[in-house]
Amino acid sequence: MKQVTYSVFDELLNNSIQLPASKSISNRALVLQALLNWKFQQNSCKLSNLSTADDTRIMQRVLLENKPEIDLKNAGTCFRFLTAYYALTTSENKIITGSDRLKKRPIAGLVDALLTMGASIEYLENDGYAPLLIKPSKIKSDKTLKVSTENSSQFLSALILIAPFTDNVIAFWVDPESRSFSYVRMTLGVLQSFGMKWRLNDNCLLVYPLKSPQDKPFIFEIEADWSAAAFFYGVQSIVKKGQQCLNGLRKNSIQGDVLLAKMASDLGVETTFNENGICIQTFKHNKIQKHINWDFSQCPDLAPVLILAAVLNVESGTFIGLDNLNFKESQRLKLLNDYLKSLGVQTSLTTNTLEFRKTGPFSSFIQIDTALDHRMVMAATLLSFVVKSVYLNEVDSVEKSFPEFWEQAKKLGFAYLN
Repeated sequence: MKQVTYSVFDELLNNSIQLPASKSISNRALVLQALLNWKFQQNSCKLSNLSTADDTRIMQRVLLENKPEIDLKNAGTCFRFLTAYYALTTSENKIITGSDRLKKRPIAGLVDALLTMGASIEYLENDGYAPLLIKPSKIKSDKTLKVSTENSSQFLSALILIAPFTDNVIAFWVDPESRSFSYVRMTLGVLQSFGMKWRLNDNCLLVYPLKSPQDKPFIFEIEADWSAAAFFYGVQSIVKKGQQCLNGLRKNSIQGDVLLAKMASDLGVETTFNENGICIQTFKHNKIQKHINWDFSQCPDLAPVLILAAVLNVESGTFIGLDNLNFKESQRLKLLNDYLKSLGVQTSLTTNTLEFRKTGPFSSFIQIDTALDHRMVMAATLLSFVVKSVYLNEVDSVEKSFPEFWEQAKKLGFAYLN
């Protein structure tokens, strides 16, 4: 077990924080870069500020090595995107597999859509789950595709990424009001930056085939990760003094997690944008609400940290839009509920909602099972503000999205002891 500690500094929270590049944008860009190379046999795109997260390193490795059997560990984004990528591009049989947790993450919604487009994919163990056998095939579609996004919006994003590299216009039926559609908009934003054409009109999304690459090589710069900023917003809401400057974040970001700035204002944290990123402060005149109501349907990755930040700031809260949290790297919704109960907080849980109400002092000792989930590690670290002894079974899974997390958290007084 690792004991997470927090030390109060006299001059706390006057820091410049270096956030990681967005792995979500990085992985989309890597797939498009590889597809450009496959389709036109030329490297017309250079990626700048690529994420160093484990998921991105896995994507890079797999695309570079191009082996017949691919172990994706627990990289869910890679699993969805590469299933579509190889269904379109492979000229030999491919087996995609991963960790025990990856084998529990559903893929049927994507596979079903690919099968209707002419793909040849077989389940090697359990229907609807990895490992998959992908055989060479011809991908096309002459009808409107309705893709199930019940378990993940990445099913639709994966198909959108390969659509410009097919021979005809691909039509998708979409619901722009559906949960996590912000991630689909992110995918469309990356396509647009690569010069690829699409049109969204009500429930009809058309993605047009790319006839030729851009005339001149171009550089695509990847912005900093808004979801990684959630931890620092959480710290600011609790300490309530000084400021933090978070570099590389954009006000006009294509990331749905830009909603963080608005949501954190409910905790009294104000955001100021500048040419380098943002600065966040907590002003004395800001009154924190006694009860928090948040909808995470367009930003589920923010839920672990923000919910625990809310628990440490207010008396009660109601959170909705949580129904796909249990299909992430861990069963996040269940874990969050467990954490709150361990703190001594009263909770009410459904498949889509979590409510809490504080009824007394917090526990003085808590042991946390992170389930090897990077976002649960960052969320649990906040608890060291109010719990004398916080023990985590591991702290290294932050490498998945934020390899420099502990280095940056140390600036604020956080550390862990073996």
